[in-house]
Amino acid sequence: MGKKMAFTDAKAKQITQRIVDCVVEDLRPMSLVEGRGFMKQMATVAPNYPLATADYHTEQVKNRYAVTVTALKEKLFKVQWIAITSDLWTSISQHAYLSVTAHFVNETGRFETCLLDCVELPADEHAVTGSQSPKVF
Repeated sequence: MGKKMAFTDAKAKQITQRIVDCVVEDLRPMSLVEGRGFMKQMATVAPNYPLATADYHTEQVKNRYAVTVTALKEKLFKVQWIAITSDLWTSISQHAYLSVTAHFVNETGRFETCLLDCVELPADEHAVTGSQSPKVF
């Protein structure tokens, strides 16, 4: 096995970004990067890549988030008209969520949709179980 590359090397940066993609796009827990299976996979596909802790990759996800938010703000600043929709639902595990989405036509005429936020609501504010009576106002 050769010398470990530095996190600042172009190839290491590319690998780190693909790991961030995996966590963000596939909604994987950050502990993924500290698992034995992940470590074995990385030893096979990129043996010179320096394995990092979940904390390191958490910072990379935060950086990605900051860049994405900035880009979205710049994009929305150029939009003349925007429609905002919201959705409220309960997951199969009885967690209630509220999302807010923006819909607009960008400067090139292409329709875009962007999720602005999705928050979990307090457990007792959305679903009514069989043992509870509905609130009467």
